[in-house]
Amino acid sequence: MKLKLLVLGLLAGTMAHAQPVYNWAKSFGSTGDENVNKIATDAAGNVYVIGSFSGTVDFDPSPVAQTLDGGSEAIFIGKYDASGNLAWVKSINGTNGGYAITADAAGNVYASGRFSGTVDFDPGPLAYPLTSSTIYDDVFVSKLDVSGNFVWARAMGGPGFDVTESIAVDASGNVYTTGSYESNQGDFDPGPVEQLITGGRTFISKLDASGNYVWAASLGAETAYSIAVDASNNVYTTGYFSSATADFDPGPGTYNLPYTSNSDMFISKLDASGNFVWAKGMGGTGNDGGDALALDASNNIYIGGGFEDQFDFDPGTGVTTLRSEGADDIFISKFDDSGNLLWVKSMGNTHEGEITDLAVDGLGNVYTMGYFYGTVDFDPGSGTHELVSAGNTGDIVVSKFDPSGNYVWAYQLGNDTDDEVYWNIAVKGADDVLVTGTFYNTVDFDPGAGVNELTSEGDGDVVIAHVVPITLPLTLLQFQAVNNAKAVQLSWQTTQEENTASFSIERSANGKDFTTIGSVPAANTALKNNYAFPDDQPLTGTGFYRLKMIDRNGRFNYSATVTVRRNENGVALLLSPNPVKDVLYVQAKGSESATVQIADVNGRILQQQKVSLNGNTSFSISVQSLPAGSYYLIVKGKETKQVQQFLKQ
Repeated sequence: MKLKLLVLGLLAGTMAHAQPVYNWAKSFGSTGDENVNKIATDAAGNVYVIGSFSGTVDFDPSPVAQTLDGGSEAIFIGKYDASGNLAWVKSINGTNGGYAITADAAGNVYASGRFSGTVDFDPGPLAYPLTSSTIYDDVFVSKLDVSGNFVWARAMGGPGFDVTESIAVDASGNVYTTGSYESNQGDFDPGPVEQLITGGRTFISKLDASGNYVWAASLGAETAYSIAVDASNNVYTTGYFSSATADFDPGPGTYNLPYTSNSDMFISKLDASGNFVWAKGMGGTGNDGGDALALDASNNIYIGGGFEDQFDFDPGTGVTTLRSEGADDIFISKFDDSGNLLWVKSMGNTHEGEITDLAVDGLGNVYTMGYFYGTVDFDPGSGTHELVSAGNTGDIVVSKFDPSGNYVWAYQLGNDTDDEVYWNIAVKGADDVLVTGTFYNTVDFDPGAGVNELTSEGDGDVVIAHVVPITLPLTLLQFQAVNNAKAVQLSWQTTQEENTASFSIERSANGKDFTTIGSVPAANTALKNNYAFPDDQPLTGTGFYRLKMIDRNGRFNYSATVTVRRNENGVALLLSPNPVKDVLYVQAKGSESATVQIADVNGRILQQQKVSLNGNTSFSISVQSLPAGSYYLIVKGKETKQVQQFLKQ
């Protein structure tokens, strides 16, 4: 068969309830069953996937076939460039499964999973066989170079069933894996020296860039599903535990977590040497656990998964209890670097749902993959954004939340076949998102009004989809709000308008919940266009305004938010002229000594002087030395603070 090519893309994540469009999607499969278990990306935007297949499959979307024969069971490791073109694909044949993949800054690829018996881990012409310690599965970790050539492979485990769930690599190329080992004892030194870990069911392993043993640790949890490493090589894991005696200190000490019932969620932090730093436990009356974990640039920890019944998400002395509406509800949570809860959000209905994977961009926005049944509101705030699964079966949901947990967007993928499979997600940048999973029958991968369907050839095919931010066909040069005696005057300037329909003016009292107060049709020309709209009934106090720019296809984007502050008697400050070239004339209310400041949009104070206010006081300020741009005039006394934005030409 051939990979089927179509184009996917997603609207910018600053849009709430925006209709996504797409960039590209590619699928591969055969008459058999193919599964993908993880996706990763590197700094160059290349895409890596790992999974399993059988029989003969063509992994190349171009007219040139690139087939691999997996026999009855094989692992595939594939690399695609930023445009989705196949760079290379390798297979490891035998009794095995590939579950985790990542890449380092140089483009080396690290994979991990399970195997039993003797398996050749060199996908090239040479052989590098590894043999499991018993008839049961052991863990493997392998490394390929940037071109997919074999570098090394290692085996670890004990006499029982062992499996890797997640992998990470640090800046030095050290490799970290986590998962479970069944026999409460395992040798996790792949070299000739035996290094046994005991006393738990969860392992954490660290190998160096050459595949040599550094350390291994055992936790008393049932398993860890996800691992991440920060810039200092501290190691974070999450999963679930089911005993009050579970020991989360892999050293000579003991650290038990409070246990409620059934299974509870844990977060663990070890230092770069594998020593215990802290562990946190959370639970309730049902089966709970962390399925996916990611870090932001400040080492805040994001965890997603599913929970039953009542669940207290605060591992400290506080109580933050949520109750599921059905068998399982979706949750996404954020903790600081010390494991303290920052926020948690949940979504669900009388059916079930779960987060299966998540990723964080450089701005701290969090993107999730999961599944749901029935009708679910994916906006956990005051708004509503309901999705309905097709045919009373499970559908896939992709969603985005900002660093404070506020809803940004969500869309679904699926059909009337049960799509409850573990899809995965990776992020290149803000709204530059890759998703992968296994789909069945015919699925429309266009989350918008269009129809772009793929049809699986067999029991299940693999799809990789790339969604990206969309720039509307116009350039917003400026947007400002200016107080006058009776209204707030909103004005904006655009250029290069193409297929632009209109502008909606939205206002908010808190900066989060916006309502539309007016609309202006677009000129729809490539020239500079000037627009104005008066808010004749402005809010008292601080008002927030933003511009919603809408094209003729219904797509839209938002401007940055601007603020205006008015006192109870109307305008707080009168500035003229605005925009200004040389001298700004100010009229301010009040009866006190005040400081007058000019600040830039980043809050830096550029000019400052004293003024005595006596009722309505008029004065002037020279702004001739300021570069062209947007600024704030601040009049600050002991009793009042008045702020107004102005534009320097």
